[in-house]
Amino acid sequence: MYKAYTDGSSQKEWAGWAYVIIDTTTDTIITRDQGGFNKHITEENAKLTNQQMELMAAIKACEYWKSTEHFMIDELTICSDSAYLVNCKNQFWYLTWQANGWYNAKRQKVSN
Repeated sequence: MYKAYTDGSSQKEWAGWAYVIIDTTTDTIITRDQGGFNKHITEENAKLTNQQMELMAAIKACEYWKSTEHFMIDELTICSDSAYLVNCKNQFWYLTWQANGWYNAKRQKVSN
């Protein structure tokens, strides 16, 4: 079994994400990666949110997993402390957002 532990953050000066993938049967780190953005470089970077960085960490872990030989054989479990990310997946928020033209329950555009 394989698990990806993910995290992301956005602060005043910077925004970043990271993940580590572990083989839980042997307690071995398979890979890890991280990335970040200086929020002063571009106007787009200045708008990065905590939720976007949490999602970016999970996306990057999945992109890595998809590029490996494990992808077709082994399951990857994403572990996150982000209620936004977990609820989006487990409570199928993304399906409702998509069906509603990417608007949330409050009729506001899904921002992330």
